[in-house]
Amino acid sequence: MKRHLLLLFILSSLLILQGCGTVQYYTQAIHGQISILRARQPIQEVLDDDSVIDKIKQDLKVVIKAKAFAEKELGLDTQNLYSTYVQLDRPYVLWNVFATPEFSIAPKKWCFPLVGCLSYRGYFLEENAIRYAASLKKKGYDVYVGGVAAYSTLGWFNDPILSSFFKQEKEYIAGLLFHELSHQLLYFDGDTTFNESFATTVELESLKRFLESTDDGERYKKYLVHQQYRQQFIELAIAYREKLDKLYRQTKSDSLKSNMKTQLFAELKASYRSISQDWPNPDLYWHWLNSHLNNAKLNTLATYNDLVKPLQILLLLHHNNLPAFYDACIAMKNWSIQQRRNYLLSLKPQVEAL
Repeated sequence: MKRHLLLLFILSSLLILQGCGTVQYYTQAIHGQISILRARQPIQEVLDDDSVIDKIKQDLKVVIKAKAFAEKELGLDTQNLYSTYVQLDRPYVLWNVFATPEFSIAPKKWCFPLVGCLSYRGYFLEENAIRYAASLKKKGYDVYVGGVAAYSTLGWFNDPILSSFFKQEKEYIAGLLFHELSHQLLYFDGDTTFNESFATTVELESLKRFLESTDDGERYKKYLVHQQYRQQFIELAIAYREKLDKLYRQTKSDSLKSNMKTQLFAELKASYRSISQDWPNPDLYWHWLNSHLNNAKLNTLATYNDLVKPLQILLLLHHNNLPAFYDACIAMKNWSIQQRRNYLLSLKPQVEAL
C-alpha cells in the first residue's frame, strides 16, 4: 500500500505543472483509481459471502481456473494480480475517447506520466468522456466513445477482477483475463496498436488452449464458429479503413472527400450485409456498424486487431511456442514503431514459402 500511496502522490504532484483542463483530467483519474483500490475484496471472501449471487461466484471460479491455467500453461506471471474483486455501480469501469482528423485515419494521441503515449483517453465517468468527445468534435475531429470492461495498470497496482468482466459467458471472462495479463509481459511506450494487437493475439491463442483443456467440445466448436464470423467482420472493416486512407491521401477537395467518405461507409455496411446473410445471426455486428460510424470508430478495431495476423504468423514461425513468441516480441522493444510494423508485415511471404 505504501507504494500505491507514493505513486498517487507523484501523480498528484504532476498536476501543478499542467493546465486547468489537464488538472481536471488527472484528478478524475486519480479519484477513479483510488475508488477501485478501496473497493477491492479478496475473492475468497466474496465466494464465502452468502449475500453474493451465484452467478458472480461461478464467474469468479472461472477466473481462478483461468489464472491457474495462465501460470502453468501459458507462461504468464499472475503475481498478486486478480486476487481481489470489485463490484462496480456501472456497466463499464472506463469510457475511452478515440479521435481522428476528419480526413485521416491517424489517431490522435495523448501522453501521460508513467504509461507514455496512447491512442485513447480514458474516463471513469461516461458523462465526462462524452463531454470531452464533444469538445473534440467541435474542433473538427471524428470521435468515438466506447465502454471498457477492463484495463491494466501495468504492475503499478494489484489489479482486481471487476464486475464489468462478467458481461458475457466464461470464454469472454477467461479471454479478458489473458488479454490483461499479457500487458504485464510487454508494453511499448507510444505503440498502442502493437501493444493491443499483441494482447489480442495472446488472448485468442490462450483462449483456444484453455477451451481445449476443458473437454467441452460443443463450447469449443461454438467458439471457433464465432471467431470465424468475428474475423470476417474485422477484415472487412480494416479493408475499408485502408480504402479511406487512400482517399484521404488524394489531392481532392474536402467536399469531394466528404462525399466519397460517406459513400465508402455505405459500401462497408452493404458489404457487411452481404457477408453476414448466411450467418445464424446476421445482425451480430450490425448495431456497431450502423451507429455513428466514422474514422475514430474504425480505428478501435484496427488498434486491437491490425497486427494480429502478422503476430499469429510470428507465433507459427516459433512453432506455436508461446514463451519463444513472447521473447521474439520483447526483442522488438528498442525498435521504432515503423520498424516493428515493417518486420511483421514481411513475415507473410516466409510462411507461404514453408
